[in-house]
Amino acid sequence: MTQIITIGFSFFALGIAVRVLRIASMPVHLRWELYPLPGSALEKIRVMASEILLLRGVHAHHRALWIWSWLFHLSLYLLIVATGLSLVAALFRSVREGLTSGIAILSVLAFAGGTVGAAALIVMRFASRRMRPFASFAAFFNLGLLFAIFASGLAHAFVQPDAARVMVEQGGSLLALNPAPHLHPVAVAHLCLGAFFIAYLPFTQMAHGVLKYFTYHWVRWDDRSADQMPGHADRMKRYLAFPVSWSAAHIREGSTKPSWTEAVSGKDPHRSIDRG
Repeated sequence: MTQIITIGFSFFALGIAVRVLRIASMPVHLRWELYPLPGSALEKIRVMASEILLLRGVHAHHRALWIWSWLFHLSLYLLIVATGLSLVAALFRSVREGLTSGIAILSVLAFAGGTVGAAALIVMRFASRRMRPFASFAAFFNLGLLFAIFASGLAHAFVQPDAARVMVEQGGSLLALNPAPHLHPVAVAHLCLGAFFIAYLPFTQMAHGVLKYFTYHWVRWDDRSADQMPGHADRMKRYLAFPVSWSAAHIREGSTKPSWTEAVSGKDPHRSIDRG
């Protein structure tokens, strides 16, 4: 079991690193300075925290979806906290007993809330006309996978009263790369599903939680002028030299593709515009 979880985290780290590098190396984004911009680092933290913890955007634009999406995300956060506490408890014997009791409570709350939240989101995608056009197979698969993780964790908590202690022992085995303790079959299923999810997450749209930095700081709030961005002018010159691939007659009438500089400056020899 320890090897499976280790492989899952390895794929996660590799996948996230690849995603971050690909996004960081993409061409300059379209500027979307959405005013008012947060004026300080503290204000930026407040705005991001309200979106991450309270899902303000969902609350504003889809109130019926918000409560279930918030419950689902809150349960994920509680599960992450419980997992982190399990590792702390495995490392420090002096706080292990006290933390294990808290882990048991947090885990049950996370598993119960996540099971309800994931199930409700699946039902809404079936029942809501507004959401049905976006109900892809991938969306159902992702929610179904998370529902299975939450439900199997909740089942483990019921069939094995000392499930939190077992998870702490599993955390210790993971940190020391030792063989896993004896696990209930439901716990094995739960951990296998969790390991698969961790390895799979970076390659899906669910990675948006990790990549929000780019969304906010590089797209929504990036109001720097060009002279404040080292190398920006050179990059823009290269981008403007790219050929325009549009096939519309008013963009390209000849066999030679104009560059973006020619297209926007009106110097494209193949482009004629009736300004009358």
